[in-house]
Amino acid sequence: MVNSSIAIAAGLAGHLEAPREKEPVSNALLDPAAQGQVDEGTLERTAGTKAHCRSAEFAAYETVLSRFPLTPAADPFIRLAQPACASPPPAPQPQETS
Repeated sequence: MVNSSIAIAAGLAGHLEAPREKEPVSNALLDPAAQGQVDEGTLERTAGTKAHCRSAEFAAYETVLSRFPLTPAADPFIRLAQPACASPPPAPQPQETS
């Protein structure tokens, strides 16, 4: 049963990925970055946004883990949380004011 579910999921993922390989979706950050056109401010804002998202992501993982604490449902969320638990996000740096 598990192997057939994995095969079905892999087949579905491949089916969904095929159109993106033929016609990739544009990305407002990655496209200019590939051409070397991303300034430092854009990268700082992206990193800051990611830091803010982490707390919401962890709250979501905790909610799912409290509802489904056993294997196999919990495994992906435990793996997602492990790297972040090993190293806390850096403290925010004060911004310069002019």
